[in-house]
Amino acid sequence: ETFLPSVGPGADAWGLAASSDGKALYASYVKGEIRRWDVAAQTHSVLRAASPDLPAAERGAPGSLSVSPDGRWLAVTGDDETIRLFDTAGSGRRLLRTESPATRSVAFSP
Repeated sequence: ETFLPSVGPGADAWGLAASSDGKALYASYVKGEIRRWDVAAQTHSVLRAASPDLPAAERGAPGSLSVSPDGRWLAVTGDDETIRLFDTAGSGRRLLRTESPATRSVAFSP
C-alpha cells in the first residue's frame, strides 16, 4: 500500500521530512506544492499550493525540508536565495534571505 499517493501528473515528491514525534510527514513536490501528511489518519493538508502562474522567483520551487525539534516550523530550501519557514499550524510563513544562489539543504540544530 502506498502512503504517499500521487497528487497528479508530474507531481513527483522532491523532499521529505518527519516530525520528531513521528506524527507528521512533510513532502515537497516538483511543481511547488508542500503537503503535511498525518501518519495515523493517513490524510493530508496543503501547506502551500502549487502556483504555476507566479514567476519562479516568487514561487520558489521547494527542495530540502527540515522540521524544527518542537515541530512548530518547517524550513524549505528553494531554487533561489531564500529559505522559507512555514508555521506547521498554518498560521503564517517567513522568508530568510541567503547569499547562495541556490540553497540545497536545510536543517535545524537541537
